[in-house]
Amino acid sequence: MISTEKNFSGLDKSFKEEKKILFSKGFLTWDSIISLSDKEIESFVKGTLSTSRKLKQLRCIAKLICNLDLSLGEASLLIHSGIPSKEALAALNPQELLHRTGRLERLLKTGRTPVVDLKKASEWIQKAKAGK
Repeated sequence: MISTEKNFSGLDKSFKEEKKILFSKGFLTWDSIISLSDKEIESFVKGTLSTSRKLKQLRCIAKLICNLDLSLGEASLLIHSGIPSKEALAALNPQELLHRTGRLERLLKTGRTPVVDLKKASEWIQKAKAGK
């Protein structure tokens, strides 16, 4: 596992409640939330405005960030493209990954240069396979 001390800076405002909960429970970095169990997540959201779905999504993002040394934006792109784990990423070929992420970026109409190209897709997949 690639160690990282990255905190939650840059996290979308839609995760405001989840970020508050994590900070209040002493989870201050991506590394710290990787091992959260579903049971812990469920207990964290009771009586709050947060949802377990969003906390589980953050846990998946954390795993991608820490295990593959991706940025928050890159990990979020994978999650929203239907690639929630390094195992799912390792099962793809570079063209499939490019297709999935490109489709999401076109749907979002970002107008920017795509984040993922074939070279980067290959690198990510190789990292995911090496980390199995």
